[in-house]
Amino acid sequence: MKKIIRFLVCSIIVHSGLLRLLLRNERRGILRVLVYHQVNRVGRSISPRVSPERFARHMRLLKQNYRIVRLDKALPLLTQEDLPVRALAVTFDDGHADIAREALPVMEREGIFATVFVSAGLVEKRENSWTDIINHTAQRSGAREIEVMIEGRTRRYDIQTFVKKRKFCEEIERLMTVCPTAGRERMTAEIISRLGSVTIPPILLSWEDVRELDRRGWEIGSHTLSHTVLTGCSPDELQEEIVGSKELLEERLAVKISGFSYPSAAVDRTVRDAVERAKYSYAADVGGGINTKETDHFMVKRIHVENDPPEVFACRVHGILLRLEAIWRRRKK
Repeated sequence: MKKIIRFLVCSIIVHSGLLRLLLRNERRGILRVLVYHQVNRVGRSISPRVSPERFARHMRLLKQNYRIVRLDKALPLLTQEDLPVRALAVTFDDGHADIAREALPVMEREGIFATVFVSAGLVEKRENSWTDIINHTAQRSGAREIEVMIEGRTRRYDIQTFVKKRKFCEEIERLMTVCPTAGRERMTAEIISRLGSVTIPPILLSWEDVRELDRRGWEIGSHTLSHTVLTGCSPDELQEEIVGSKELLEERLAVKISGFSYPSAAVDRTVRDAVERAKYSYAADVGGGINTKETDHFMVKRIHVENDPPEVFACRVHGILLRLEAIWRRRKK
């Protein structure tokens, strides 16, 4: 659905009072979970982000329309059928430093507590994730095209414009989900070499930032050690990334870590079961949709938030936008 059509349709739904009516008649036993990534003012960005101004409006809308419960507290209530009507949890993936700088003050003003999933090994080493490195390098590269060897086949990508660069990065991340760890590391190095090296300062939270979020009442969860694609890991690598991250977080923070988030939404039955065996209480996906008492706590659905105007954001959170976009795609066929 084109942005202008999406905005017009959502504006009608919101300003006509239809969305308010739908929320007023909502049944119990539903948990919505949102996932943000970065909150900053960098302008156009390949990496998913929301501007501070939009983020503040998002939080005000949530406070007005939903009962916000921290995710680790919401899931047991969901199972016990004791969750308030219109319950919602807010989460952040990756643990970028702008969460402490931009998101925390807004959420404290609104009285909202969130969950942030961090890659403990990257925090420990003060390194950036492979996805951030590729995204930032591609965005700043002056290259007009790039050739990448993937699964024994050479693929050529036109990256002359911002939109084409973003599509390239999205395609590479998708392909990485079926690539073994060694292959992913080789491909990442090859892409950086061909795009031209760019110096990127650490953009993730520091340990002091993470401790401060914990002190302020946020939940800290694991996002592996290195933000690796778990579906490409060997059994030993899975153990290291899933168990090792939990142990490192608990050692550095002196708190129990119960939540996990799958990097790049890459999860299969093997990965899901490995997380459960590691004694986490739940794990979050990015599949969209709502959660009910039947939801597998190791496949918690989340709604990915974009830099939406308030009307589109309101419809995205409710879920009506997802249904409208599905109808739109069927009609286009």
